[in-house]
Amino acid sequence: MLAADVIVSVHNILAYNWNQEQRDYDEQDPEGREHHIANDLNRIARHWGLYQV
Repeated sequence: MLAADVIVSVHNILAYNWNQEQRDYDEQDPEGREHHIANDLNRIARHWGLYQV
């Protein structure tokens, strides 16, 4: 189980980076999307049910 402060930090990272990284992801070609950090942000968000992805 993650410590509460780590969970808060992950939430903050997602909230801070969400729109910018998703927008950048959408502008990439399929090859550029393959290893984009938005994939990881989306995976974390889906796991915790934080955002509509």
